Amino acid sequence: MKAWALLSKAEGRSWESNEGYPDVLGSHYAYDSGVANHLQIREGDVVILRDSDVVHGISRIDRVDTSQGTKLRLSCPKCRKTGYVKRKIATPTFLCRHKDCRNEFDEPYKENVPVTLYIASYGAQWEPIDGALSYADVEPALDRAQQNAIRRCNFEELEQLLTRIAVAVPAEPAPRLAAPAGGRRRALVNVRKGQAAFRRQLLRAYGLVCAVTGPCPAPALQAAHLREFAKHESHDFADGILLRSDIHQLFDVGLLAVDTTTMQVVIAPTLAKYPHYKALQGVSIKDGVYVDGLSAHHREATSSW
Repeated sequence: MKAWALLSKAEGRSWESNEGYPDVLGSHYAYDSGVANHLQIREGDVVILRDSDVVHGISRIDRVDTSQGTKLRLSCPKCRKTGYVKRKIATPTFLCRHKDCRNEFDEPYKENVPVTLYIASYGAQWEPIDGALSYADVEPALDRAQQNAIRRCNFEELEQLLTRIAVAVPAEPAPRLAAPAGGRRRALVNVRKGQAAFRRQLLRAYGLVCAVTGPCPAPALQAAHLREFAKHESHDFADGILLRSDIHQLFDVGLLAVDTTTMQVVIAPTLAKYPHYKALQGVSIKDGVYVDGLSAHHREATSSW
């Protein structure tokens, strides 16, 4: 089974030799015949979408559409090669890296070149993992061609990494009946400063797992503070756990807590009339660095029951 790591920045890819690609994270991946491995991607292949720091999610290729077109190619005005770098301080702006050229220039040479354009759609089985794996985690499972945007990934090693964070490889798709909907996810609320990094830290430590209910899709998982954030306004790893969004809400308002003498969930009497939440009474929670925070929360929550 083939697996690939696709470099896809949420804000759009941009390269020294062209003006970028119109990717839509969570929906489709754009590339062309100038990209290494462009002929290798097939329907049903497993793909992870990553940037230089984190893995955004996993899916399978639904289909690959092709068309003929052109792209703007940027190169050194002297040798017409694409291997140049942009300087941070020195001028002129660009320097050709080729040892037989080393030309310095402010504007690259521009030309439209014919290419085959590819759009690999993967939205039907897209599962975001929101950085629960870092790029450094998956790098050992990739081929050695670090410069390539499309890199072959060892399937067995990838599967082991995903198991560690409680994520399964998407099943092979059934025959396609209709094109899946896709698009970007949007955050509709403001978040606390540092909250995203705090959540990612917890995801990397515990995987896509709610501490109370077990494995859970990333969009439903929230980083919960065990002590009221408004009082200390800090993101201490030992003061956080991952909770499913509804469990987090009950936890925050003191209707659900963890008795650290038994490491079991306890619920407020008012929740007992709801079978789904009543079933959480007595669920065991693993020991961890968060025990002190859970204990403090338990004392505060149960004092009003």
